[in-house]
Amino acid sequence: MGKLNIAHHKSYHPYRRDNIEKVRQDEEEARLKEEREEGRMRMADAEARIDLLRQRAGQKKSRKKADEDDISFEAIRAAASTSSEAALPDSLQTPEGHINLFAPLEAAAASQAAETALALVREHAKQHSIDKGKCKAKDEDGFRLAPSKLDLTPWYVDAELRSAKEREQGQHEREARRAKDLHLKADWDPMKAVEEQLA
Repeated sequence: MGKLNIAHHKSYHPYRRDNIEKVRQDEEEARLKEEREEGRMRMADAEARIDLLRQRAGQKKSRKKADEDDISFEAIRAAASTSSEAALPDSLQTPEGHINLFAPLEAAAASQAAETALALVREHAKQHSIDKGKCKAKDEDGFRLAPSKLDLTPWYVDAELRSAKEREQGQHEREARRAKDLHLKADWDPMKAVEEQLA
C-alpha cells in the first residue's frame, strides 16, 4: 500500500503553522475547561463538607438563597443517606472514607485469580513430576532467549575451523569420529583397490 502524501500548500496539511496553532489553541481551551470543571467540583465538595461539619457542630447551615426550604433539603439528604447506607455495606467504605462500589467484584476476582494460580501451580507440579527425566536440562536452564556463546562465535574464528556442534563434542567423540573417517577413507581409497589388483 502506498502512503498518504498531502501537499504542503493544502489547508488540511497537519504540519502547517496555522493548523499547529489551531491544535494548540484547542488543547489549551480543553485544558482550561477541564480546570474550570474540576474547580467547580472541588468547590461543591468543599461546601458539602463545610455543611456537614456545621451540621455535626449543631450550627445552622449557611445558604446562598434565603428562600430554600430547610425541610425539603433535610428530607432529600436523609433519604439519600439512608438509601446509600442501605445499598452499601460497611465493607465498601475504605478507611479514608471513600466508597468503592467495585469492592465485592475486586475481592471475587482476586480470590478467583488466586485459585486459578494455585490450580496452575498444582498442574505444573504434576506435569513436572511426570516429565522430570525428559526436560531436566530445560527446567534447570529455563528457556533461553538468546543464542549461546558457542552459537554466536562463527566457525571461521576458531583456530581449528570447527563448527559450534564440533566444539561442543568432547575429545573422545572427536577421536572416535576421526578414526571412523580414516577407516572409511582407507576402505574406499582407489589406490588400495589398484594395489590389490596388482598383487
